[in-house]
Amino acid sequence: MRDMEAAEKSVREAERLDTRHAYPKVSHLLGVILAWKQDYSGAAERFRTYLKFAPTAEDAPAVRAQLDDAEKKITASAK
Repeated sequence: MRDMEAAEKSVREAERLDTRHAYPKVSHLLGVILAWKQDYSGAAERFRTYLKFAPTAEDAPAVRAQLDDAEKKITASAK
């Protein structure tokens, strides 16, 4: 369950194959994995992508909160 490298590889492949963004949740999942790996810039990028393609999704407010958290961590690490 905690093989994040394999999970990231699988999700990146799914993202690559989803050229029409039919499954925006893939971007969210990759964002969660990247945040777990402390790649907050990458996570924020994926959260933005998710929100771009699913702005009214039921979990959009929670993803906006995750994006806000990632952006705060990016700002904090720049200081």
